[in-house]
Amino acid sequence: MHRVFGRVFVLLSLSLSTVLGQSDYTYTAYGGGANCQGQIWASTATGSNYGNVCDDSWDAFDGNAYCQSVSGGLAVEVTTGSAWGTNKIGFLAGDFDCVSGDTSLTSCTMSFSTDTTCSSTRIAGVVCSACSSASNYPRGTARLVGGATPCEGVVQVANEIANESIWGYMKGSAMTAAVATTVCKSLGFTGYSAFSASTISSFSSAVTSVTVYNSYSVTGATCGSTDTHLANCTLQRASENLNSATVASIACTGSSSCSYNSWGGSSYESGGVHDGTTWYAPNTGGLVDLFLPIFMGAFGAFILFILISFYVLNLKKQRKGCFAPKRRPVKKVAPAAISRPQPARAVPSSTVQAAPAVRKEAALAVQPTAPNSSGVGAASVVSSTPAYTANGNANEDVGDAGADDDVAVQ
Repeated sequence: MHRVFGRVFVLLSLSLSTVLGQSDYTYTAYGGGANCQGQIWASTATGSNYGNVCDDSWDAFDGNAYCQSVSGGLAVEVTTGSAWGTNKIGFLAGDFDCVSGDTSLTSCTMSFSTDTTCSSTRIAGVVCSACSSASNYPRGTARLVGGATPCEGVVQVANEIANESIWGYMKGSAMTAAVATTVCKSLGFTGYSAFSASTISSFSSAVTSVTVYNSYSVTGATCGSTDTHLANCTLQRASENLNSATVASIACTGSSSCSYNSWGGSSYESGGVHDGTTWYAPNTGGLVDLFLPIFMGAFGAFILFILISFYVLNLKKQRKGCFAPKRRPVKKVAPAAISRPQPARAVPSSTVQAAPAVRKEAALAVQPTAPNSSGVGAASVVSSTPAYTANGNANEDVGDAGADDDVAVQ
């Protein structure tokens, strides 16, 4: 019986995970300037449940599963410790356990995180091969990484270095107002609200923690007032060691999401996240919005338990019916062929004589009789049967007397 309950428990656990919506959740990356890199974000299609992914047990298999789900190739680096910036959004998932065959995080085993040790410095991230290689990007393509919105961050540029297309950082000394305007216009914005020749504190982790980008791709740039893409500018690259203190940063304007910039916007250092479509306010997300799904999951698990119980009971009844001994059919016999016992005949009581019990043996006694004609006396034999009274009892006095008398021969 304990095996049955064990199986029921496993089914309930799987049912609860299904009801909670693991298969209904989608995973995207933010803070990396593209969907193929950044920190991992979990949410439902309706956006009612959302949050960060905790970096507990986060490894290359988990990163590969995510990268393949967004057609980003394989993971060239998995990041932990909120490498792409911190925020104040809750955690929704963690403890992924993907294997080599998993092509999506939804196919991996995981847990809806309730781990209080996951804080703003424990967000999981990844760099996919599609993002680390610049071979599929035009020269001068720019992206902003490490910001709370797509409008801000450290400047990365795809450039040709020694006949090889690579992604690297723009050096702070290359940043001017004209370059900042060109970068923002190339990303679809109208202009900039701020730029810096050095990384500000909220973006610095994106430079120091992501090791796959370890060089400058642009150390100098000259852009015109009408340029809308860095490919129209004159770009230089000198051989210099990367120094995170001298990396260019920008905050762009011209989009509704830009008003939520953590730098130069109205929600400065608010701790929220904007994915380009939706603003997620700080101190929200995570398990705070999971009360209804958890309740529905528990209710669904209870219903499943009832159904399984009925199924098990019904299965037992069927098994008992299958293994019950089969009865042979009764063969019908014609009434004439049936032999019936004859009733016993009654014997008249007058013909029945009860044989009285002989309480003791009677000895043969020879009684003297009258002489016959020859003058010789004949002896008579006395019966050994005792005399009985009217009530059927033996006359002991008579019998005893007959037995005790001496035999006389005359």
